[in-house]
Amino acid sequence: MGKLSRTKGANFERSVARRMNVVQLGSADFARVTSETQEGNAGDVKDRNDYIPLVIQCKHRAKINVNEAVREADAAVALKMFRGRTYSAIPVAWCRWQGGQEIVAMRPEHFFQLLFAAHDALGDEISSYPWYLVTEGEEVPDE
Repeated sequence: MGKLSRTKGANFERSVARRMNVVQLGSADFARVTSETQEGNAGDVKDRNDYIPLVIQCKHRAKINVNEAVREADAAVALKMFRGRTYSAIPVAWCRWQGGQEIVAMRPEHFFQLLFAAHDALGDEISSYPWYLVTEGEEVPDE
């Protein structure tokens, strides 16, 4: 992989981490995982405080195999649990094609795990929670 591709990928990972932090989910602090070269596939973005158990695999390419991106995210979670993690992180693939189109993908069982976790955290207030679409460069609107 050339330097330009690595730079583009790193910038996309930073962008994903920034957008995750804009939402301000409790004490979550999302950042790029820079230890991947030493540890193997550990995902690209995760919460440094382990408050939100997501492992995000980022892909920014002209052609993306979403199934392969999801499998890579799954492998990152399996590797983390194998290395002694005590939580079950939810693997997510965040993909951006070169034209700017983005998609976030996960397996249905992980989607339901995320929904149940949101419901447990918010209870009956889940229907009044301000679920905003946060796109790159946008801020969450004030209430």
